Amino acid sequence: MRNTSRTIKLSFLAIVLGIVCIVFENYYYQYVDADGVLHESLFLPIGAMLILLGSAGFVFALARMFSRQLKK
Repeated sequence: MRNTSRTIKLSFLAIVLGIVCIVFENYYYQYVDADGVLHESLFLPIGAMLILLGSAGFVFALARMFSRQLKK
């Protein structure tokens, strides 16, 4: 049970960090230069990957907890 709670905590942390990265995307530099090239940060893809990773870990941990409850 201890590993499952650790997985849930790490998954929650990854989701929160992903949301923070996406919020930073709106406030950090992104601009179009004189040549029409868009310059933006990597916060959006990193945030999306963290949210997906955290969600997958959370679902995995809940499925593991549910399967252990069915075995009892």
